[in-house]
Amino acid sequence: MLKKLLVFILGTTALAASAQLNSAGTGLILDYSDAASNCNLNGTLPGNDGVMQYGNTFNQTSYLQGNGYLTLESVSTIPGGGEATWFPVAVVDGANCSSLWLTTTTRIDMTNDTKVTMIAKASAVGATLEFFVGAGGSQWSVGSSTYHEGAGIIFSHTFTTANADETFEIDLAAISGSESTWTGWVGKNDIHAIGYRSATDGATFSVKRIEIGAESTGAGSGTGTGTGTGTGTGTGTGTGATCTGAVDDHGHGTWYNNLDVQPNGVVKCSFERADILGTKYGALDKGLLIQNGSTPYCGMCVEAKGDQGTAIIQIVDECPDCWDRAGDGSIIVGTNTKFGDIDLSIAAFQAVVDLDHVQAGIGDFDWKEVTCPWQNNLHIITQGSHAWYAKVVIGNHTNRIASVEISNDGGSSYEAMALGVDNGWVKGSYGGDDKTFKITDIYGNEVVYTINDMDNNGDGKFDGGANFPGCTVTSTGDLINSLDFVTTYPNPANTNITFSGLEDVNTIQIVNINGQVVGSKNLSGNSAQITFDVSNLASGIYVAKLTNATTTGAVTFVKK
Repeated sequence: MLKKLLVFILGTTALAASAQLNSAGTGLILDYSDAASNCNLNGTLPGNDGVMQYGNTFNQTSYLQGNGYLTLESVSTIPGGGEATWFPVAVVDGANCSSLWLTTTTRIDMTNDTKVTMIAKASAVGATLEFFVGAGGSQWSVGSSTYHEGAGIIFSHTFTTANADETFEIDLAAISGSESTWTGWVGKNDIHAIGYRSATDGATFSVKRIEIGAESTGAGSGTGTGTGTGTGTGTGTGTGATCTGAVDDHGHGTWYNNLDVQPNGVVKCSFERADILGTKYGALDKGLLIQNGSTPYCGMCVEAKGDQGTAIIQIVDECPDCWDRAGDGSIIVGTNTKFGDIDLSIAAFQAVVDLDHVQAGIGDFDWKEVTCPWQNNLHIITQGSHAWYAKVVIGNHTNRIASVEISNDGGSSYEAMALGVDNGWVKGSYGGDDKTFKITDIYGNEVVYTINDMDNNGDGKFDGGANFPGCTVTSTGDLINSLDFVTTYPNPANTNITFSGLEDVNTIQIVNINGQVVGSKNLSGNSAQITFDVSNLASGIYVAKLTNATTTGAVTFVKK
């Protein structure tokens, strides 16, 4: 049975959704990306570009930018004990905008729904924004708030990217040290204002969307198995049963450092470098990664087990010198090991391959496909999209993606998107500024997500609001390597090194510690012994990589 997960809408919405208090008075959405976003700013507020009570950590003229964000520009030097800047919460009152201060009987009641979800960005990595909710006082000031309560109920978010939207959830009642303060605060059922304070000199913060109380995407207790409109957790329930369609293999891994040491390193799967850098990632051989002009294994997680240990590895790139496929789908023998090999990042190699092989830069391990262990939502990355063309890359998904479909009628009908060799899902000549995407994993689970105003959101990264449930996979067995009997002498070597026991070997390659092939020979299984001239090699450790039709092997030697 298909499992439909959380539906999350981002972008241009109707006026009624841009500043609408729900009927119970327990939640409200403020969407500054709405075309009527001025409703949320100076349309109903006292003045000063919409500010209600001015603090001293932001420039006073920076609040209304007209670019779909509430933009806050920090002063160049944050004063000690800087005060919060406050805005009354705007609401839609019939066809007009109002604020909760102009309605005498309605406020937001967060007594039982204590969560807030925010989409915002910062001008610099490490910039910190603080958030508060307030009640009481007058239209021009806030008398009671989480800022004023004792030491304050202060939510702080530090941004990990620059100039890119980040989605984060705030549970005001669960902030460390504030539980009793929140419980005793009389203003939690009478909230009419929101406040911000900067903790970073000169930073610019841009807030796109806020979901308060019962409208928070994480506030409900649902399981995420229904179609949902934002009240479920979006985690899915999963069955824990053995999954079908997963892959299981064995192979070699060489030391692969594309992203870790190359400042401009890119990956075949088109994921963002910042999401991968420093993690346990891998490059799968081209024969498996790229099939029929597409990349069906991008983002796959595998459990790699070697002599050193076990680690979860995410496939993000192609192995540059591994096996490939011909146009008819047949395997082309590459310059590296065998079909199913995964080159490992530095962190992955050190976690999986035994320490003796770390210095040599190559080692054996088994692997099987598993659900990625991410706890956060999948990403939708738009690339060069607009009202008549859509290209998206799906990132951070827990299970491998089987298909992405697109709709321009709010999900009433869908058309398939094509997966390219760069892991981008593309649909051309397809009109509609608002587009809904249905993302299905290889086990039939779905995540549905809408991006509105594609002309203005054609290049961006969006939180998908949900992810796929977990799945378990069984292993087919252990690696059997029939080439381990090959020996070398003399070792260490000065000028020549001899390899013996090569009766089953088709190819032999000499690889240095950086993974570069410095010598090779095609044996075709006709030689029991050969001698290599290594006099021109630099002193150090080398690996002889051996292959035949069914398996692989490796022998390490030292050049004096």
